[in-house]
Amino acid sequence: CFLGLFDRALEVSDRSIAFARGLRHPFSIGWTLPFRTTLECFLGNFAKAREWGEQGVRFCQEQAYPFWISAALSALGRSLAELGDVESGIARLREGVTSSRLIGSRVVEPLFESQLAESLLRSGDAGAALEQAEAALAQAREQGVGASVLDLLRVRGVALAALGRVAEARESLEQAIVQSRAAECRYVELLAASSMAELTGEFAPLEQIGRAHV
Repeated sequence: CFLGLFDRALEVSDRSIAFARGLRHPFSIGWTLPFRTTLECFLGNFAKAREWGEQGVRFCQEQAYPFWISAALSALGRSLAELGDVESGIARLREGVTSSRLIGSRVVEPLFESQLAESLLRSGDAGAALEQAEAALAQAREQGVGASVLDLLRVRGVALAALGRVAEARESLEQAIVQSRAAECRYVELLAASSMAELTGEFAPLEQIGRAHV
């Protein structure tokens, strides 16, 4: 998905879920369901993400897998927020972050917090979204979670734009574009470039965006 191979990502996810179910291996099933929920969120398929997320939360609760419950709750929360149930979505996201912290697992916490920041933007609270994105960005950098750093630069830019801080927003989005391109993370590069175009009203071929700031 991060490489921009979206169809391939869905195909691999389908195979992984089928394989885990074929083995009747609960932990592997619990692993694949939150990943599929998150993937559908990445692709903007939020109705499908909600279906996978509800299935993932239910399964992981039945099996008592606290780590995967936190992942499933977070992705489910993002889908609910994007589908219009913002209050419930944010509540699920906060529950997912709290669950992750309670078990001492912070590896993917920046991803959960990025989803929370975007949902706070959806609620209209750009100030809280920016605060959340800044904190998550600092954590992602400290932990060396490169993919989260890239996306949080984008989310921070969108939050800054919503607050009318255009110059800062542009700088953050440029960083997201340039660093994503260097990392060959086409997914974040495309999203950041789209946000930049919305901010500036300037449209150009993707490969030209951010070139002057490398």
